[in-house]
Amino acid sequence: MIDNPAKKIPGCKGDVIVNELLEKNVKQVIAGDFGTIVQQLLNGHNIQMVIYPDTQIRVSEIIKLISQKDK
Repeated sequence: MIDNPAKKIPGCKGDVIVNELLEKNVKQVIAGDFGTIVQQLLNGHNIQMVIYPDTQIRVSEIIKLISQKDK
Protein backbone atom coordinates (compact mmCIF):
# COMPACT_ATOMS: atom_id res chain seq x y z
CA MET A 1 0.00 0.00 0.00
CA ILE A 2 1.26 3.49 -0.90
CA ASP A 3 0.26 6.71 0.85
CA ASN A 4 -1.31 9.34 -1.40
CA PRO A 5 1.63 11.60 -2.39
CA ALA A 6 -0.74 14.38 -3.47
CA LYS A 7 -3.17 14.54 -0.56
CA LYS A 8 -2.17 18.12 0.28
CA ILE A 9 -2.30 19.38 -3.32
CA PRO A 10 -5.60 21.08 -4.26
CA GLY A 11 -7.44 20.22 -7.48
CA CYS A 12 -6.76 17.37 -9.85
CA LYS A 13 -3.80 15.29 -8.73
CA GLY A 14 -3.98 12.40 -11.15
CA ASP A 15 -0.65 13.04 -12.82
CA VAL A 16 1.18 13.23 -9.47
CA ILE A 17 -0.36 9.98 -8.27
CA VAL A 18 0.18 8.09 -11.52
CA ASN A 19 3.82 9.26 -11.69
CA GLU A 20 4.35 7.88 -8.18
CA LEU A 21 2.81 4.55 -9.23
CA LEU A 22 5.05 4.41 -12.30
CA GLU A 23 8.15 5.08 -10.18
CA LYS A 24 7.17 2.16 -7.95
CA ASN A 25 6.47 -0.09 -10.98
CA VAL A 26 2.86 -0.66 -9.89
CA LYS A 27 0.83 -2.84 -12.26
CA GLN A 28 -2.56 -2.85 -10.49
CA VAL A 29 -4.44 -0.37 -8.29
CA ILE A 30 -7.56 -0.79 -6.13
CA ALA A 31 -9.96 2.06 -5.36
CA GLY A 32 -13.62 2.76 -4.81
CA ASP A 33 -13.64 4.92 -7.94
CA PHE A 34 -11.28 6.53 -10.45
CA GLY A 35 -11.72 9.94 -12.00
CA THR A 36 -11.74 10.30 -15.77
CA ILE A 37 -8.25 11.81 -15.97
CA VAL A 38 -6.75 9.13 -13.72
CA GLN A 39 -8.47 6.41 -15.76
CA GLN A 40 -6.94 7.79 -18.95
CA LEU A 41 -3.49 8.05 -17.37
CA LEU A 42 -3.62 4.55 -15.90
CA ASN A 43 -4.89 3.07 -19.18
CA GLY A 44 -2.13 4.88 -21.06
CA HIS A 45 0.46 3.19 -18.86
CA ASN A 46 -1.24 -0.23 -18.83
CA ILE A 47 -1.94 -0.13 -15.09
CA GLN A 48 -4.95 -2.27 -14.25
CA MET A 49 -7.73 -0.63 -12.22
CA VAL A 50 -9.80 -2.64 -9.77
CA ILE A 51 -12.93 -0.82 -8.63
CA TYR A 52 -14.22 -2.02 -5.28
CA PRO A 53 -16.77 0.47 -3.93
CA ASP A 54 -17.48 -1.33 -0.61
CA THR A 55 -15.94 0.98 2.01
CA GLN A 56 -16.55 -1.52 4.80
CA ILE A 57 -13.95 -4.03 3.56
CA ARG A 58 -10.25 -3.86 4.36
CA VAL A 59 -7.68 -3.63 1.56
CA SER A 60 -6.08 -6.87 2.77
CA GLU A 61 -9.41 -8.65 2.27
CA ILE A 62 -9.75 -7.26 -1.26
CA ILE A 63 -6.23 -8.42 -2.11
CA LYS A 64 -7.06 -11.86 -0.76
CA LEU A 65 -10.23 -12.01 -2.92
CA ILE A 66 -8.33 -10.92 -6.02
CA SER A 67 -5.55 -13.43 -5.36
CA GLN A 68 -8.06 -16.27 -5.05
CA LYS A 69 -9.78 -15.20 -8.29
CA ASP A 70 -6.46 -15.20 -10.21
CA LYS A 71 -5.75 -18.85 -9.34
